Amino acid sequence: MWRGLAGLIFLLAMLWPAGAADAGQVYVVRQGDTLWRISHRLGIRPADLAAANHLSLSTIIHPGLRLIIPGPSTAATRSSARPSPRSDARLTPRPSAGRPPRPRESITPSTGPAPRPSAPLTPRPDAPLLQPAPEHRSSPAGAPEPAQAAVPQRSAGGPSGIVRIATGYLGRPYQPSGTGSNGFDCSGLVSRVYAEAGRTLPRTSYGQYQTGTPVTRGALEPGDLVFFQTTDPGPSHVGIYVGSSQFIHASYSRGVVMSSIDEPYFRDRYLGARRIPPG
Repeated sequence: MWRGLAGLIFLLAMLWPAGAADAGQVYVVRQGDTLWRISHRLGIRPADLAAANHLSLSTIIHPGLRLIIPGPSTAATRSSARPSPRSDARLTPRPSAGRPPRPRESITPSTGPAPRPSAPLTPRPDAPLLQPAPEHRSSPAGAPEPAQAAVPQRSAGGPSGIVRIATGYLGRPYQPSGTGSNGFDCSGLVSRVYAEAGRTLPRTSYGQYQTGTPVTRGALEPGDLVFFQTTDPGPSHVGIYVGSSQFIHASYSRGVVMSSIDEPYFRDRYLGARRIPPG
């Protein structure tokens, strides 16, 4: 009889409900127990159970381990230690000892410099070479030629100045009958460059071919004008020689670029050269 009574008491202790756990009691870990299962069974927070036994929530517990069950006062103490947030309260910084509190500074958006306008896109100098456009002889008999735009005067300083001015226009787009406002055609580029150097040339490549002194191909110097016969008979294309067989011209497909007179296209269509005397 006493043995049966002792077994009943042990069974009731094992099945005691969660609310019956009191502070300071010791729980003996059973097979399959974890801190989370024990906390749920006893109605306490897993963090409080782990802290009361100097464990972490990831600690693996083994059967037979004796755990101290924390009382409700522990959780109340921890929760009361945290300040309760108030929606209408404003936190103000505590001034450090010996220093007066700094006034709050108002932050105003700063206005920076206006953004730069993006530069217009220009054709790539390395684009495939296509056939230059012929000179545009736009004026019929008796009609005046288009007026050239006013250009700033620069001190050319001889052939090197001509080359320097022409190099500054590399990348500009091609524009039929253009003299620089929106682009250039071949003779418009030549007349513009020479105008900035203080020399006046005819507007068309045909007129420019009649100006200056003829120069052989082997005697070319920087600043000389080189002429080509492209789609029309005669000097329908013109450029400015810069040295080492290179010349700057306005190409129909690529705009203002630098090419070589030794390229097959220009070598086969080379017509001649002219040297413009100093103005």
